[in-house]
Amino acid sequence: SSRCFTCSLHIAWAHIPWPFFKTQQTKNSEAYCLRLKPTNWRKWHQVVMSVASIAASSGNVAPTSNFGTFVPGEGLSSFEARRRLQEDGPNALTPPGRKGVLEILLAQSQSFIFAMTLLAALLSYQLGEHRKASILCGLVTFVIVANTLGEYSGQDAGAELAKMSSSKARVLRDGEEATVDAEELVVGDVVFVKAGEIIPADLVVLETAELRVVEAVLTGEAAEQTKSVDPVDKEATFPSNMLYSGTSIVAGAAKTEVIATGMRTQIGLIAKRMSSPAASTKGALSPIHRSVSTFGQFSAGLGLMAILSLTTLVTLTRYTGGSPCDAEDTKCLLLSGSTRGLIAAVALIPHGMPLVTTIMLRVAAAAMRKRNAVTMRITAVDYLAATSVICTDKTGTLTQGRMTVQRLVGFAKTSESPSRTSGDSNQSASSSCRCSKLSFYPLQGLEPTRGLFSEVDLTADVKAAMDKTGQSPSNLLRNNESADSSRGPPADVDGLLARAHLACGHLASTEARVWQDDGIWTSEGSLTEVALKVAAMKGGFSEENKLQTELETSLSVPFSSARKMSASVHRLPEDLSGFARAAGLVFPQGTTHLAVVVGAPDKFTSKLARMLKVTDGSLLVSAEPLSDSDRGRIEKANREIAKCALRSLLSAVKPLSEPQVKQLLTAASADARLDSLLTEDSSTDRGLCFLSLWGIFDPPRAAVPQSIQDCHAAGIRVVMITGDQVATAEAIGDLIGIHPPTSRGAVALCSELHQGMTPHLVSQSSERRLSRRASQSIEKAEQVMMQEELKRRTRFTLADQMHFVRDAGPNSDSGQGGARSSNRRLSVHDDRGKNDSHEAEYRSPEDLAQMTAMVNVWARAQPTDKVAIVESLASQGHIAAMTGDGVNDAPALTAASVGVSMGITGTAVAQKSADLVLMDDNFSSIVEAVKEGRIIYSNMQKYVTANMMIKVGEFACIATAIAAGLPLPITPVQQMYNLLTIHIALLMTLAFEPAEDYIMRVPPRKTKGDMIITKSMFFWRWLPHICLFPPVICGILAFGVHRNVGFVFSRQIQGSTVAGELDSGHTACEFAGVLSPDKNFIVDPAPFHCACTAYREGNSQVLDQWGHESAGGLAGVQLDNESLWTQTSGPWKDGRDPLLSHCTDAKGAEHYCWQSAGNATDGAQSPTRPILPTTASCATRGTRRSQALSFVTVQVCEIAVILTMRRHSLGFPHFFGNASFWFVASIVVGLLALAIKWQPLAAPLDLDELNTADLWMSLVCGFCLMAIMEVLKFRFTPALHRELGLDKDPEKPAPIRSRAPSVHGHRQEAIEESDSEEWDGEDREDPDHHNAKTE
Repeated sequence: SSRCFTCSLHIAWAHIPWPFFKTQQTKNSEAYCLRLKPTNWRKWHQVVMSVASIAASSGNVAPTSNFGTFVPGEGLSSFEARRRLQEDGPNALTPPGRKGVLEILLAQSQSFIFAMTLLAALLSYQLGEHRKASILCGLVTFVIVANTLGEYSGQDAGAELAKMSSSKARVLRDGEEATVDAEELVVGDVVFVKAGEIIPADLVVLETAELRVVEAVLTGEAAEQTKSVDPVDKEATFPSNMLYSGTSIVAGAAKTEVIATGMRTQIGLIAKRMSSPAASTKGALSPIHRSVSTFGQFSAGLGLMAILSLTTLVTLTRYTGGSPCDAEDTKCLLLSGSTRGLIAAVALIPHGMPLVTTIMLRVAAAAMRKRNAVTMRITAVDYLAATSVICTDKTGTLTQGRMTVQRLVGFAKTSESPSRTSGDSNQSASSSCRCSKLSFYPLQGLEPTRGLFSEVDLTADVKAAMDKTGQSPSNLLRNNESADSSRGPPADVDGLLARAHLACGHLASTEARVWQDDGIWTSEGSLTEVALKVAAMKGGFSEENKLQTELETSLSVPFSSARKMSASVHRLPEDLSGFARAAGLVFPQGTTHLAVVVGAPDKFTSKLARMLKVTDGSLLVSAEPLSDSDRGRIEKANREIAKCALRSLLSAVKPLSEPQVKQLLTAASADARLDSLLTEDSSTDRGLCFLSLWGIFDPPRAAVPQSIQDCHAAGIRVVMITGDQVATAEAIGDLIGIHPPTSRGAVALCSELHQGMTPHLVSQSSERRLSRRASQSIEKAEQVMMQEELKRRTRFTLADQMHFVRDAGPNSDSGQGGARSSNRRLSVHDDRGKNDSHEAEYRSPEDLAQMTAMVNVWARAQPTDKVAIVESLASQGHIAAMTGDGVNDAPALTAASVGVSMGITGTAVAQKSADLVLMDDNFSSIVEAVKEGRIIYSNMQKYVTANMMIKVGEFACIATAIAAGLPLPITPVQQMYNLLTIHIALLMTLAFEPAEDYIMRVPPRKTKGDMIITKSMFFWRWLPHICLFPPVICGILAFGVHRNVGFVFSRQIQGSTVAGELDSGHTACEFAGVLSPDKNFIVDPAPFHCACTAYREGNSQVLDQWGHESAGGLAGVQLDNESLWTQTSGPWKDGRDPLLSHCTDAKGAEHYCWQSAGNATDGAQSPTRPILPTTASCATRGTRRSQALSFVTVQVCEIAVILTMRRHSLGFPHFFGNASFWFVASIVVGLLALAIKWQPLAAPLDLDELNTADLWMSLVCGFCLMAIMEVLKFRFTPALHRELGLDKDPEKPAPIRSRAPSVHGHRQEAIEESDSEEWDGEDREDPDHHNAKTE
């Protein structure tokens, strides 16, 4: 902060270590200063610079070897360069930080359903189900690891960005030219650059020789930019006197000075935004994973309800089925009920949902790949399904990325009256000047499709005919007439002028090449010349069919930004008749050469002197003088072309005689030759003759308008962000229909997002180290930018449409823009330091939200502007997709929920930053990807609904059986088998279901609080199934048990220990045991006697089975498992009395007790006790067969339910669709049939053989359940349509939701456009500011 007096003799004292001298850093140089009292530093700075300059210019002082020089252009000394390098650091980009594997792993593990699955694994392990616990743990581990590896591998964008920098640079050091590493460049270095090199740092041009660069990495536009010492090109996105790191030089050379290095460069600011952790709008979990986690919480609540309900039911009903508890043992019943509840809770948790979600996303990714969309991150599929806004670049995405001639306008003098051909309504019948307005159709990039029409003839029918057959009677280029020199000239003026236009377009584009390679059209040369070449080829003027002219290379005048014109001179053939027939042009006598001048109309319209004249079916060149009225017509036509956002190009011809050509050869320079061509020779009639106005633009892709209509129909808003001019952007937006049909969005400059209007091109840290010449150049560029910005904002502003607070705040710039809010939540609102002080400041989040909510077309975009727009949309609750292909798009691609890069024109940086890569660079592929994402989410809804219907249905069956006292309808082993075959394998096939009819006519889903299942699905799909499924299964179980055992309830089938219960017909089996010393009855593990009634073919059969003892003389017959089911063993030889006696326990209950000597007082079974096998008796076998019947019915009904869940509408029209479903279903049914018939598979699954009647019964139940669920769709489908907004007009496009933000501290509720309520920008206008204008 101190000021010092600068000693002008510091050059001589440079090496003296004076203790009172101190290095003083100034804005433009380094000097040794004497610390004295504060003074006016700027004044002394000027004195020192003057003295040093004079001394250096006199030759008395050479550049120092230790300190920086003072003469601009001499560069720095090695010592000074090293010092600045130590202070500023190397000229390299700081790579963005990569997330570690552990960080990503923890983020991927945040799903609630993972925690529930791991808890279920722990419970399963505690309950002894070790295999199930291992499966669940493996499932969670697999999903988390797969997602982690996928995200970790997609973090290479920073490395790709660093690869774009140059490795070497030619600089001036110590007054001599030297080659150094680009990383050693510092601010103030003088650098030499030439064609073919990558610019190593941000530079300001000091000297240049026809320097042209491509700044596509910063602007996204592939057009070449001409650089100069002064910022003459006011339309350029970046100043024309500055070069930027990472851009490439295509022609010329320059001497420059470094103004920024490393992270201070423009590409460094891009790297900064890419590495900003706050910039990304992606969450730790994608929307569908958050929904799955939310649903996991719901399922956890169901699990707690299962535990409580089953524990309560078992205790209240004293249910002992399948448990060792006595009906009177309350403590045992509580423990048994809790165990059953835990098992049911574990079964209710959708363990497979994360795996199925991952698989479904992979399926969608595979489907997208077939549609030319390659997913780099699997979550892109999910984000696309919920996308509400698509922010897209213009060039190459919405358009073809190729300049194409769309319109041709020409004038010719004629003695005839004007006809309808030109359509010039302003001409009178006596006018002798005919206007021809022609249009090309169709516009297919480089493909030379022949279609040139008079504008009045190009009707919708003609366009349809061209689209269908490629031919039309009104096509002026039909049958290749224009290139066939043997044919006569066309009779009408339009045909004559069309031939002349295209012939001269061919001559003006000799440097361009267009050819076909393996069916793909390729070009070489400047974009404008390629457009002219393709137009000429449409008329038949190809490389193989030339006009027999010879280009005079030495007389050509190349295009430059200063001239904005080019000229070529061609030697005509000796016999001009062939040329006249091909081109339709006739020249004055003595013409040997033809000059073709092409350029900007404003540059040489005033130089035009002659007009064409129609004579004997040809056009006579320079036949008539050009009057002021003729010049007015040309200027008017040029304005009409400009209104259509076409780039206008004027072409003129000049016939030359041999003396004129010799005079051109003596011209000293290209500018002198051009002046000679533009100057009219009064002694001859060979003045510059007007030929045509060309309307050139980058046409939209053919499928883009329909794709944007599909987006609007799907409730998706499309926002175009381009670096192009406002007029061009607006015209393209209108052409493709980017504004929704319900309301027209605004068009705005991206600079209106900025807090102020004062441009800053250099950071504060660099500004102080530049030479005076560099500083002056930068100041000029800033002044030009300011003037152009004021002009643009006068014409294009949002001030009339918004409520910005106009009071200048403490941080506002001259009162421009809105007041700066203290709440700066977006990443673009980060604090600026001295290294990035030149980065634009942005308005408050509230103001940005207001602007982005109403603007559909943004023009003149900078890289950070795209980040601001994306973040602002995200702050309003939108899920935004962003497309881009250049390095400038990488920050926005990283920040967007879905970054979409181009596969053909996209840079490696953009592709590494993107989540999705379009292999055909077509916007329509994004729409198809959105559709695929929506299909997967819809199928996910079907999966979750069907899965929980099945799970809760099975639980409801178990709970109903317990409440009714029935045996369990499905065993734990069968549940596990059902989980693998039905819950996972068969349900997973729902991922391959085709799209519902309305999938692209509904608005994007609301991701906040989304639980996947909607109300209509809950009430009309879930609840009916839960109400119908348990009665069907429990009913068929009760029927089977009664038919096979003769009883229904589990307590009756299980048997009793009370003496006489079987004889009285109250139970199927009776148990015996012994009394302990304390009079407690210890029951045997199996009954000694069972009596069952089995019904076979309408007849009943009583099976009376007694236990067998091989020793002891008992008369019972030993039965194996099969005979136990069909045979009777008969009573014991001497009845019960010899072996059993009545005994009374401590509670007074009477039982059967064993009398034989083999009885053990501890209750252990004696090997000689005649009891039935533990798991094989008529009761157990009958129950097992009944459970097999109920299990088969469960599987059949669940298959039927999944079949009806495949479609939200009636499924019969789509019954045989989805081959994967039928394939897996056939496997499941085959395994089930094999398990029923084959004992080795039936035993592990607790199954038994069923007869044909049983199978038919199961099939009928499944069919009836499916029919009922299909009938319920008559109520479900309308309810679903009401939820989706399709109830009133199914064909009506979905409303585009507008989420209004908080504005200036007052919360505005979200405004959602619906069928009855739509947002209208005019309703929010402030009358006080309606007529306000910016300064």
